[in-house]
Amino acid sequence: MTLNRSRSARLLTACLAVGLLAAGASRALADYRLVVLHVSDLQSRLDPVTGSGAACAPADRGHCYGGAAHLAARIHAERATGGNVVVVNAGNALTGSPFYDQYKQRAISDTLNLMGFDAMTVGERDFIDGTGMLSQFQANARFPLLGANIDVQSDPAMRDRIYPFLATTVGGEPVALIGYSTEQLIALAKPTGVIHVQPIETALKRWMAQIEMMGINKVIAISHAGHERDREIAATIPGIDAIVSAAPDPAGGKLARYLTVHKGPGGQPVIMVQSDAYGRSLGRLELTFDGRGVPTRWSGDAIEITDASAEDPTVKAFVGQLAAPLANQAVADRVLVQQPPR
Repeated sequence: MTLNRSRSARLLTACLAVGLLAAGASRALADYRLVVLHVSDLQSRLDPVTGSGAACAPADRGHCYGGAAHLAARIHAERATGGNVVVVNAGNALTGSPFYDQYKQRAISDTLNLMGFDAMTVGERDFIDGTGMLSQFQANARFPLLGANIDVQSDPAMRDRIYPFLATTVGGEPVALIGYSTEQLIALAKPTGVIHVQPIETALKRWMAQIEMMGINKVIAISHAGHERDREIAATIPGIDAIVSAAPDPAGGKLARYLTVHKGPGGQPVIMVQSDAYGRSLGRLELTFDGRGVPTRWSGDAIEITDASAEDPTVKAFVGQLAAPLANQAVADRVLVQQPPR
């Protein structure tokens, strides 16, 4: 199967290619440092959660993790340093908490906008309520949805709403963010809509060739395909410098290891990283590239986000407004359950 592209998408790619080729021709052959901040499998957990992902109660204080306001504060602090920073989401942002049950996609897209993401790869949970709900999310999001192997061009709600990659400029240097998702997406989500999923390698070979043609030699893949598939991609697809993987099993506790290094098909290093689910940690990968776009140094960690972490006041206030009706409903439900039968 061949992924279709609309005329507008082809024109966008052509315009990007002209600008990025010009940038590539003039860049200095000097080391370039890039910081990639990343999350995955937030599953609409906008407030802090326990280690298992359950909502935090007052008795849990001191043992809570994540929360959009804590994550946003860390993201904004990193951007404030003035370095070259991209912030990405490896998917499964929707469903999973009362925030989504009550407000559907709007609460999640509004909050992620305030947090400042640059791109998001679609995961299977983002399709559970069908292409209609995801199209609303995309329309409200101020960042592109990526999925090089996800074809929704025949779906009237999602046509032209998922891109294979984002070509951007960070600190004067061209960088590509390319996304891909699990080939089991339809089986896992059982979504309504017209969706076709292509084998990942087939899709990536096509789009990586386009990225190379555009003169971009720094490529970060954002994956929601699973760690084992990512290992296979690292070994077979040339040109990828780092892969931001989806979070492991959310119920599996903390990460065993944040960063691993794999060998690409030409012998070059491919750096693979993961963060915890539910926003319990924020991944921070720092890469240094030489003039050819090859990573020469790397370091990073999954930064644990606790309830002692700083909070962004704007995000805290916004999530608090969303949470208040949910808390009142929870109290009402408890009172109703406690009423004696008549």
